[in-house]
Amino acid sequence: MTTAPPSPAASSWILQPNRLLDLYRQQQWDDLSEEFLQLLDFFRQTTYLSLDPQQQYAIDAFVKHFLYLFSQEDYIIGDRYVEPFLAAAGLISNLVAISHFKTTDPYLALLEQQKNNFVKLLTLYSARNSPRYSVKALFDISPAIASQWYCHFFNKCRKKSPILPQVNRGMNGDP
Repeated sequence: MTTAPPSPAASSWILQPNRLLDLYRQQQWDDLSEEFLQLLDFFRQTTYLSLDPQQQYAIDAFVKHFLYLFSQEDYIIGDRYVEPFLAAAGLISNLVAISHFKTTDPYLALLEQQKNNFVKLLTLYSARNSPRYSVKALFDISPAIASQWYCHFFNKCRKKSPILPQVNRGMNGDP
């Protein structure tokens, strides 16, 4: 159920896994990033108060394909897509939470083993995850990218959560 009528773009949304796979196989990274961000924009515009089986299936299908392709080592996020993906981290976390996947923990474990994965790791990292990364270590890796992520992450927490000190401690790996 949606709280408001979807936009024209949202009402025509259909997950096309073969298109995503074709873009991946052809190494059209920017086009794949665009597709991901368009799909995420659909979910950004739609509020679910409850999920019927068809909606649950659609969310699970999106999350399954997104996490699989997004976590591939050879998928490269172009510079112009870094900020949009970091900005979508909270949305991705929420989508995964309402899916049957519940968390991105297994995908973080995969990304930890890869090179050139920092943007992907931060995009999938949230307060819902079991692994805890030191914020200092994140800033040591790339202050500019970590700053973008930190601003998006904590801006959302500050607006929505009265427990920011506990979230901040958890993100730093402190008890």
